[in-house]
Amino acid sequence: MSSIFKPKYPPWGFVSLILIGLAILICFTFLWLIFEEIGISSQRLFNILIFLSLIFWLFFIVLYFTLRYEMRDNYLQLSCGPFSAKIPYNEIVGIKILNLDTGDRLGFLGLALGPVYYINAGYVLMMATGAEKDVLLIMR
Repeated sequence: MSSIFKPKYPPWGFVSLILIGLAILICFTFLWLIFEEIGISSQRLFNILIFLSLIFWLFFIVLYFTLRYEMRDNYLQLSCGPFSAKIPYNEIVGIKILNLDTGDRLGFLGLALGPVYYINAGYVLMMATGAEKDVLLIMR
């Protein structure tokens, strides 16, 4: 038997997805301009770069909307797109809700995956839609 929980998505989360898509598109456009400057220019290359930027953007969208926490019989499973982590219940020694400080302002992006360094907590494995305020830490 399992229970599935989906996180709350911050109101700016969708806006950040649009900004990420635009940033990827701008980066690939600059890459195309660099190729054009050194003499490698073609419409086909531009189309490939646009296609790759869309693929990367869709990947971020899939990551954002597939984040879930599933309580299984013997473990807690955290899943986000192709990423997954299992935490056996017998390894959990405590739970805290904290406001954490990354030391930078990237918390507005609305998605944290993998190890994130916090000034007041060290490295924390994250699978969350927020990375700074009211973070639920599962201690192992």
